[in-house]
Amino acid sequence: MALSVSSSRRRSALSAALMMTLGTTRIAYVALLFLLLLAAAANITHTLLTHRTRSLSSALYETTAADTTTTALASSTVAAAVDEEKPQSPLLHVHIVVVSSGNFINNYAAQTASMRAYAHNHGYNFTFLDPHRDVPVCTRRYPTDFFFQKQCAVGVFLRSLPPRQALMTLDGDVVADSPDVPMDKWLRDDDDIVLYERDWSYELAAGGTIVRNTNFGHEFFDHWQNYYLHRPRGFSSADNGAIHLAVNQLLGLPMEECVSMYHNLVASVDNLKPFYEFLACTRRQLGPPRRWPLHFLKTGQQGSFVWWPRYHGSMFDSFMVERRPGGPIPFYHGEKAKSVKEILDIYGFEFRLEGSSEWTQDESVVKQCAEVPCSIRIQPSFHRQIDKNKGIEYFTRRVNNDDIEDRKRAVETSRTPSGCDICQMPIMDLTPCTPSWTCEPLDRVSASRVVPSYYTRDDPSCVINGTHNLYTYASESTPKPACLEGVARAEETSDVVLGRKRVS
Repeated sequence: MALSVSSSRRRSALSAALMMTLGTTRIAYVALLFLLLLAAAANITHTLLTHRTRSLSSALYETTAADTTTTALASSTVAAAVDEEKPQSPLLHVHIVVVSSGNFINNYAAQTASMRAYAHNHGYNFTFLDPHRDVPVCTRRYPTDFFFQKQCAVGVFLRSLPPRQALMTLDGDVVADSPDVPMDKWLRDDDDIVLYERDWSYELAAGGTIVRNTNFGHEFFDHWQNYYLHRPRGFSSADNGAIHLAVNQLLGLPMEECVSMYHNLVASVDNLKPFYEFLACTRRQLGPPRRWPLHFLKTGQQGSFVWWPRYHGSMFDSFMVERRPGGPIPFYHGEKAKSVKEILDIYGFEFRLEGSSEWTQDESVVKQCAEVPCSIRIQPSFHRQIDKNKGIEYFTRRVNNDDIEDRKRAVETSRTPSGCDICQMPIMDLTPCTPSWTCEPLDRVSASRVVPSYYTRDDPSCVINGTHNLYTYASESTPKPACLEGVARAEETSDVVLGRKRVS
């Protein structure tokens, strides 16, 4: 009897131990399953992030099927929104696109009227895009930044155009200061992307971009938009800061240092020094204004990216010539006046409704011209108007005084002069060509002769011709110092392969 009880107890103990073991095993299995699920989720997240990040260097912007369908529908909507101001000649396929909110037309009626009438004068198409109304996919994709919504909307509109047609983007605070000056100079058929250098800050300007409906144009806007995902915490000037990385990425230039500086922008707009240090980094890699040949491996297509030196692009800031109309450049940027009367007093614009023979400054007509086809001119003998030569004289004075002497003195005084954050920005000496207004983007031959001596400002053994912080023209026989070998290779590169390394 005692033996039976003892055996029963042993069996009970074994059963309990077995149950505990099984319970522990179940827990282990459950824990293992949980860990596997976490690993799978992490892998999926990593894959999604990699997929998103890879789009920064891919040939086209990678979207989901739903996004693609929505974008296609948006392109159709945008195409239908194009005004009926068709080109007078089938050879002119130019679209001027203003992106802003709908109420902007009311606040900046005179500015909008001048741009629309300018397009009508020259037989260009004109389109006003409101991202919220016309391209809602862009407001969903970039919900917190209007400037990236703007570039997204332009990218969608671009894809709605026939192949190789060109568009120019303008901000809402632009006026057509020289209504008779056409866009011919900046619309070379083989230029796919055209930018210009801002006159006073030496950065690339986001407004006034000219782009053709080609693979190069698509990739550029895709790269540019994607920097929305990488915006730093501090001031980065939204799309205007991001365009510098987008350009360098498009051209396959070294980016590690500049990307690191971009991600580490934490200062507010009250401290612009870190922002200009970042811009200077990208500009050192990019070199002087020039025309970069491009290849697209997938199709064998060839094209070019070009950016114009300051004062020679199709637009500049109005204060540079005291807001005086006329001159050799068709558009002024930064005109914030909201009163129609103030704009008319400053620029002397007159408008004429289509089908009418009367030129007028009537405010009600001006507001109509913001929404319907009109013609524009500057009043004959308007006292503030300047001609082409007077405008060039203004530019020459700025180049001779502000660009060269002031900066040279500032750089000699201190490496980073107090109150002169832009002094670290590299600039190109335009004194030889500005008086005749003949400064052109450098070609591959002339670009290889330009040594950016700002790279070597702190290395006395590497100064060319005794100048600092300026591009210096060197003769073919002038050897580049060893410290400039990397820079020379970057500037002498003749071709660019999109999304891949550069090839000579």
